[in-house]
Amino acid sequence: MGRAIGQLRGLSSVTFYGTDLNDEQFEILVPALILDDDAGDRLVTLYLERTKISDDTVELIRSTDSMRYAKAFVVLPPTVTGRAAKSLFETNPTWQIVHYRMIGGRLVASQIK
Repeated sequence: MGRAIGQLRGLSSVTFYGTDLNDEQFEILVPALILDDDAGDRLVTLYLERTKISDDTVELIRSTDSMRYAKAFVVLPPTVTGRAAKSLFETNPTWQIVHYRMIGGRLVASQIK
């Protein structure tokens, strides 16, 4: 699957909303989603809300060298801690990051700054 996604050279937005995507699956997809030779040439948009990813996926995104040069919009689910969301922003302060959290039994979105 990762190889097939990698063939889509114009891919700029991926929505995993409402899937069972987890950290291990995302790690397999990263090389295809975030390509070294076109980072910075496109907006990388990752809609990861309502998935099963955790801080491990955020760390993977944060530590992927080519992502440091990309423009990105990332939406994170409540399974990611506020600390991890903040560390992603601190590494990449030009990115727009939205983090969903559970507050009083309700899902609330906030932009990380």
